Amino acid sequence: MVELNEQEIGQVSGGIAPFVGLAAAVYSHFTATSLTGAVVARVGLATAVYGAGSYINDNS
Repeated sequence: MVELNEQEIGQVSGGIAPFVGLAAAVYSHFTATSLTGAVVARVGLATAVYGAGSYINDNS
């Protein structure tokens, strides 16, 4: 194993974690059964969309 230099660290991708969170938020959005669950699901969905968008924007 070798240590990464500054340029290589900047090129490393964060993986698929933001998209897993987005998928979970979309699932909970469509399966919420109570008012509280629906509100929490909408907030989670908005946060996940923002996070995934930021991730894509940072890596392009």
